[in-house]
Amino acid sequence: MNKWTLLLFFFVICAQGKTQETSYTGLKSKGYIPDDFTTLTLEKIKKAQNKKQSQAKSKFYELSNFGIDKLLQSGRVCFNDTISQYVAKVLKEIQKSNPSVPKNLKIYTVKSPVVNAFTTDQGIIFINTGLLAQLENEAQLAFILCHEIIHYTEDHVMEGFLNQTDLDDSKNDYKRTTYIDKELATTRFSRKLENEADEKGLALFLQTKYDPAEVDGVFDVLLYAHLPFDELPFDSALLEVGEYKIPPKYILKKFNDIEVDENIDDSKLTHPNIGTRRKNAKNILSLLPKTGEKFLISENDFFSVRDAARIEVLRLQIINSKYPEALYSAFILAHDNPTLSLPEVAIGEILYGSALFDNSNSDRTVLGDYRVHQGFVQSAYYLLHKLNSKNRGLVALRYNLFLHQKYPQNKTIENRIISLCEHLDFIHDIHYSDLNFSISQDSLSSHENAPPLSEQKKGSTPIVYVMNSDEDKVDLDKEEKIRTSTKKADPNWAQHIFFQSGDTAETKSFFKKGEQLSKKKQYLLGITDDPKKNRKSNRDKERYRKKTKKKGRSLGLNKIVLVDPYYSIYDFTKKDAHKQIESENEEIETLKRFEKTAKQVNLELDILTPYRFDSLDVEKYNDFSLLNEWVNERFVLGGRSQYPSSAEEVQYLVNKYNTKYFAWSGLINTSLPRKNKILVGALSLYFVVAIPYGIYYIASDNRTTHIYFAIFNIETGQLVMYENRPIDMNDTNGLLNSQYYDIFNQIHN
Repeated sequence: MNKWTLLLFFFVICAQGKTQETSYTGLKSKGYIPDDFTTLTLEKIKKAQNKKQSQAKSKFYELSNFGIDKLLQSGRVCFNDTISQYVAKVLKEIQKSNPSVPKNLKIYTVKSPVVNAFTTDQGIIFINTGLLAQLENEAQLAFILCHEIIHYTEDHVMEGFLNQTDLDDSKNDYKRTTYIDKELATTRFSRKLENEADEKGLALFLQTKYDPAEVDGVFDVLLYAHLPFDELPFDSALLEVGEYKIPPKYILKKFNDIEVDENIDDSKLTHPNIGTRRKNAKNILSLLPKTGEKFLISENDFFSVRDAARIEVLRLQIINSKYPEALYSAFILAHDNPTLSLPEVAIGEILYGSALFDNSNSDRTVLGDYRVHQGFVQSAYYLLHKLNSKNRGLVALRYNLFLHQKYPQNKTIENRIISLCEHLDFIHDIHYSDLNFSISQDSLSSHENAPPLSEQKKGSTPIVYVMNSDEDKVDLDKEEKIRTSTKKADPNWAQHIFFQSGDTAETKSFFKKGEQLSKKKQYLLGITDDPKKNRKSNRDKERYRKKTKKKGRSLGLNKIVLVDPYYSIYDFTKKDAHKQIESENEEIETLKRFEKTAKQVNLELDILTPYRFDSLDVEKYNDFSLLNEWVNERFVLGGRSQYPSSAEEVQYLVNKYNTKYFAWSGLINTSLPRKNKILVGALSLYFVVAIPYGIYYIASDNRTTHIYFAIFNIETGQLVMYENRPIDMNDTNGLLNSQYYDIFNQIHN
């Protein structure tokens, strides 16, 4: 990806402190893949367990290893990347000051916006990009590492688990790695263990040459972790390319104050409150006055790594469709680095994504509720919330036309513009003729009752009503000031922001392509203005449905790449419902089944999964990570768009794997207890012929197998095939062989 999502530029602050721009492709792992990523979980468990261990300890090793491997195999963890390498240098500085610190500790970076770090019983310290984005110096990072080192050396992970009286997976503390981001945000130890890690971690930190005064800043980072990585007044002028201005009504004038209580009642929390932790640290430091350095490795390296983490946070916010947060992050990066291309490129993607969602409750999770946020980020939420879907689409179109002028060779920008034209036509019935390209917003005449542009005589000077600015009111008399101040802004103001937006002939061609796509979509849905076409569309759909039901699809594909297939077994008749060992074994067997079935139908198949990677497959691992990010965002966007933010980057995979078609597959097998067993048993006694059924019903469980299989054309983003098959049967070899043969046969024939 030369331009993350279009041309996504990253910069590195070099030793001289100068800013350079380079292609940014997100964090990438380097070197050899560590064994942690490729060793089967069952092998790790066998290595950790021994016959003399208690049942609780054996259970701990099973749950913790499967939990950690769920994260390691998600593609969201980086190794030997720029950030991990830098953090490892800080760890070595700590080890140099205290030889007792274990040498087997490993540092991995988690691509997550959550402000957190945590350690495992295997000696892995995970550092989130969200945490690094918030830190102020190297000394703060060193204290956090000291804290995590103590969790490992004092065996807090095991102790925290054994203190639990209920080992049910839904209740114990180590469920945190089952639902990655949720766990990353809520990784927990008891207050006692946290206080011990703070106290002993501080003692370890004081043996280094870092400045103890920076410890207090760590507690500030944790206290304000819910806020963006900087706090600056938001300026909507960032979006105002060309000569238009966003009307004042969309600019938030009063903000919610930032309110936090560091002395919150923590009696029901697993962590002590920040006030308590801060006070305890100050008490210790007051007895040991000492000075030190904020940076021992390199100040430039620290800020370079922090910038990389901040850009990664922005990228993740876009991938997760957190558009208001992403807009504010892009604003901060633009403010701090005015010559950097990254922010303006990211804004094009943010506006595009936000335009595809409306202001309904169903889309509230994307646009957010501006009323609940604190500080200056509230302005970004307010702006995107108050702009209706139509105006967001028009602002997004105007901005991406601006990007197209700067980067005319970028195909992703062009595709995005056409997609916006389609969206405006299909959802809002806005066409090229409805937009004003011929005169600037400042030059428009003020007319209260001007007709819409589409109704004015072609070739004449456009007449529209625009809101007078505060500066314009200075020379007006009293009555005119009152009259203009009470007028409402033109609801169609965004249709007049296209002056100097580039080649109008080319823009017209974009609209033509968008309108053609819109008409095609209308036909497929049977909602055109022509009843005859609608009837024909419905007949075509019914004919296709009957054909595929009888004979299946005939995609005619020669090769696919299967990414991250999974297999999960749940037995809800047992206390530990998720059968993780059995799931892993079946997942490995299913890989063999896929290869055998593909060979039977002459379909060429590549499989990307950590189970098949060896230490040299770092490029495959990065491809695996990228593809999982791509498909996750693609599903969030749904039918709204076929162009996720990584659309540009995935294009090189088409040539690399010699196919456009990438697939994701999953299987979930569940066992549920049957209801009314006593009633069925009693009734069967009255009917002799029903006795065998009654015995079977009582002795067996209700088993279901759910298979899904999705294929995308990653070149276009199109969903080519989606199979969703719930089957009221157990996952026998015969069932699975027949189901996958049918799917693969439809793919290749």
